[in-house]
Amino acid sequence: IFLGSPAIQSRRSIKTTAARWAETVDPDFVKALSEEEVQRQEILHELITTEAEYVKTLNVVVDVSLD
Repeated sequence: IFLGSPAIQSRRSIKTTAARWAETVDPDFVKALSEEEVQRQEILHELITTEAEYVKTLNVVVDVSLD
């Protein structure tokens, strides 16, 4: 098992963000939304970023187990 292999390194370099959703869009857009919609978008953003991190981790496990 070589954790420095190009396949594993490329998968580790995938950038995912843990920033709040409201920090990723235009502030004026956020202000135009209801508090309920902002909360909904925050939840969806967290779900998607968490899943992206999970997939990234699974890809590393697959790469390590195939070496």
